[in-house]
Amino acid sequence: MKTQPQQTDIDPDTLQRPEGNDIITNYNVHDVGEAYLTGRLNERGFLIEEWGLDDRYNDDGLVFDNKMDLRLWEPLDGQMAPPQNAPDKLGSREANSTEYVGASEQFDLGTNSGVWELRGVADVKTKTNEDWFGVFNLRHLTHYAQWAEWYENVPVFIYFTMVDGEDKRVHAPNGLVEVPSDWDFHALSDHYNRDSDYRMRYGALKDAARECPIVDRVFRAPDGNLVVSVADEVDASQTVGGLL
Repeated sequence: MKTQPQQTDIDPDTLQRPEGNDIITNYNVHDVGEAYLTGRLNERGFLIEEWGLDDRYNDDGLVFDNKMDLRLWEPLDGQMAPPQNAPDKLGSREANSTEYVGASEQFDLGTNSGVWELRGVADVKTKTNEDWFGVFNLRHLTHYAQWAEWYENVPVFIYFTMVDGEDKRVHAPNGLVEVPSDWDFHALSDHYNRDSDYRMRYGALKDAARECPIVDRVFRAPDGNLVVSVADEVDASQTVGGLL
């Protein structure tokens, strides 16, 4: 899975999205949910890195980097701001490691950044229509599972919430779902690799998605994407690694 920004030839104007469900509107709703989650995590002493690429105003084509929205850091040297430009691959106390850091491992990002502990990786999913609560792209789930495998023992989770489109506030239902890596997602990862010629048929994609323990439904959305529902797994009282 590539983690560097990838330019596509997909024109945002060609996406099959009804009025009010365009990319910019969805990003604006997403911002509300992300700000709420960030505030909750800040209250618990975590500093939040905006990790994934935000290129919402690119008119030349969709750009993505397969990263999740946020990384959650615990400062161990009294830092007051999250690390800047921290590498994706983090080894214990080494900024230039080719390995991924595990939970409870401390590492040094250099003189100006100090020592940190990575406490979680999160993505935010916001909806204004409750019919789509807990639903997202299978491609995204595949990438999240890869991060969960790479960041072994570090909680990788999705925060789901409804957002009122008028007053821009979060409201129930909302909650957390931890992403598992103990299922066979690697064929899906190859399928969604733009540099790979390996492709799976529709039925095989659905069968593979159903192997994921948190998935309760797989179907094709109106925009053509294959999506999964994990709504039955969202638990407002759930904590992930003691984060919320």
